[in-house]
Amino acid sequence: MKTPCDECYERRQPHKDICPKCGKETFVTTSAMSIAWECTNCGWGLSGGLYPQACNETTQYSLYIRRPDDTKKLAILAQILNMKILDLNQAFNESDGQVKKSLEIFKCVEQYKTILEHGIECSLDPTLLRSFSRILDCPYIIRSL
Repeated sequence: MKTPCDECYERRQPHKDICPKCGKETFVTTSAMSIAWECTNCGWGLSGGLYPQACNETTQYSLYIRRPDDTKKLAILAQILNMKILDLNQAFNESDGQVKKSLEIFKCVEQYKTILEHGIECSLDPTLLRSFSRILDCPYIIRSL
């Protein structure tokens, strides 16, 4: 069963595709959100935009973050979430040690990856992973910090 990220995943570079003109297999490369290629067999070319469904998604997804073990990690987490340390600490105290942050898809995944890189326990909204099963492999999401 195809998922919304399959279209994007299948266009990773380089990959093979069938030329619409000559019907032979050729290699395709992409650059960011655009696709431009020329058939290596007949010379026919194509260019256009590639805007996968996840790129247009505006739904807010949740990121669940556990309180870090030490204050250094708490300070890093506050920086990632763009919060004051005292406000973040208070949020953890009010919610039994877990904070829920709602963000749009790319920001949610970006912060998830960044938080994990710093050794802080967190998880993504299961709905996000069901809807976009390959989102963690997305080359268009750049980690911060």
